[in-house]
Amino acid sequence: MRRLTLACGIAILLLTVSRTALSLEFTNAASSNAFIFEFEATCSTCHGDNHSIDRAPNRGALEAMAPERIYQSLTDGPMAQFVLDWSDDKKKGLATAITGRPFGGAGTRSAASMSNRCAGTSASSSIGQWASRNLDATSSARYQSAESAGIAKDQVSDLVLRWAFGLPDAGAMRAQPIVANGRVFVPSDNGSVYSIDQFSGCVHWSFDVGRPAVSAIVPATLQESGKDVVFFGDFAANVYSLDSKTGRLRWKVSADDHKYAKITGAPVLDPRGNKLYVPISSWEEGIALATATYECCTSTGSVVALDVESGRTIWKTPTIPVPAKEVGKTSAGVQLYGPSGAGVWSSPTIDRKRNALYVGTANGYTNVPDFGSSDAVIAFDLDTGERIWSTQLLAGDQNCGAIDMSEEQLDRKCPLIRWGANDDVSGSPVLLSLPDGTEILIAGQESGRITALNPENGAKVWVVQTGEDQGFPQGAGMGAASDGMYYYRPGAHSNGSGWMVALEPATGEIAWRTDLPKPDACESGAGGVCSAGLFGSATVIPGVVFAGGRDGALSAFSTDDGSILWRFDTMRAFNTVNGVPARGGSLGGHGPAIAGGMVIVGSGYAVLDTAPGNVLLAFDVGSSHSANGSNSP
Repeated sequence: MRRLTLACGIAILLLTVSRTALSLEFTNAASSNAFIFEFEATCSTCHGDNHSIDRAPNRGALEAMAPERIYQSLTDGPMAQFVLDWSDDKKKGLATAITGRPFGGAGTRSAASMSNRCAGTSASSSIGQWASRNLDATSSARYQSAESAGIAKDQVSDLVLRWAFGLPDAGAMRAQPIVANGRVFVPSDNGSVYSIDQFSGCVHWSFDVGRPAVSAIVPATLQESGKDVVFFGDFAANVYSLDSKTGRLRWKVSADDHKYAKITGAPVLDPRGNKLYVPISSWEEGIALATATYECCTSTGSVVALDVESGRTIWKTPTIPVPAKEVGKTSAGVQLYGPSGAGVWSSPTIDRKRNALYVGTANGYTNVPDFGSSDAVIAFDLDTGERIWSTQLLAGDQNCGAIDMSEEQLDRKCPLIRWGANDDVSGSPVLLSLPDGTEILIAGQESGRITALNPENGAKVWVVQTGEDQGFPQGAGMGAASDGMYYYRPGAHSNGSGWMVALEPATGEIAWRTDLPKPDACESGAGGVCSAGLFGSATVIPGVVFAGGRDGALSAFSTDDGSILWRFDTMRAFNTVNGVPARGGSLGGHGPAIAGGMVIVGSGYAVLDTAPGNVLLAFDVGSSHSANGSNSP
């Protein structure tokens, strides 16, 4: 989890407002105007039109949300603890003030309210699938074969927009779209999951989660019952299983009972089909930085193995092998706990040969030893959850409860925070076979550093620094890709430029690098984004690697030399097949899904100086249909 600046005050929350604004009354128009003024004066540093802190929605994203969503965050979400004495009227007044909309529009998010409902529930056949966050959980390489992709390198320049689907009341498109059996499955921060026809964009069904969901959908056919199902997690660490054809709920279970536990990485299926492995993280660090009276921190990342038929917990193993305990107090007398943190924000990687599961972890929350668990790659046994090995890639990357420390204390106790080092493992570790038959596990880190490990014991094989801004928040893209020939890693610099780099997996030697200069001009009203940095995960097919940028451009690079074959600007308005007003924004987090002759990507990110958006875009080669879009070489 990226570091929050202390000057920002309240941090990573679904809705974040200043403590000064919380004292205002929002029960009439005058108080609503007072809130807007207070927001601009106090909160815009972190949540303004032009910038926001990590995982905190900016002003544009907040305005795009439904008031019901903001109300939910105030009642049983992350903001609830700050407004315990608030009346419902006051909470609803805040929600309507920031969104500019009254309550009562939640029903428009459902498929039933859309004009393009599919005629039947049956799924159409499809050549090729994109069936998880990383396509193949046994490598996490984000590689699609030529046959399954259905798009050849010489056809990429002919890609055009086939359809656009608008997600109502959404401020960001953070979840990886999934393609299975002719359908596209996508969850949304508007609290709904959608099943959409891959080729026409008609909508089969929607499911009301009731809170944001950003983990990718995982489709499966159950061995015992033969039913086609999907799995996913939400922002309250609940895991769901739905009937994939109808959207009917099969089961819902809580994977973690900590108040601030989250699921952001997609669960993965055991190759034997009987277990679902779920990564757990939390945003407790943000709560701690939001108020000096919060007793930080007790949450720990973990992996949970569930039975696919019932949702029963088979095993659960934390990333930190000991529970948090009292470790001292702040100068204000607030109790601190540790070790804590080391959340698993991305999907696990499965190693069938070694019967192991690998995860990458984020930073610690308290300045105490965490047994090498933060900013690490950890291996667990698939059957028992036993910790096999752990390799820490950056020690001491911790929040350390630095809420009220002096400058001298910060320099002494939190030097990494003070001087910018932060190296969370920002994507799933990639497991590759080398030409000599050996295997290697490659972890990409937020600074642009890349570390290769021996999967047998976690020993480091090589380390390469590809990013120049080692302290830049999430400077590297959120996921790498590999076709076996190279390891491809996108990235962004703080000066507005970006890069795509190809490395030799065996040695880490850079085969080629393409630098993207800061744009000469930026679109007016696009959230102030002026960066060509590649912020989304990479996806590779034979001859071509795709990645999306902060400026909303989806680019295709030649795997031979990094030359750009095709670009499409997504940061604009689109006519949609379901009639929902939609606009693209920054591309971040997930990458395009490529299957059955189509490239499918969501546009809109809305954190860390990025632009919000609410559109799902589907491209194919030479389609006669255009959704107010054009090829943009």
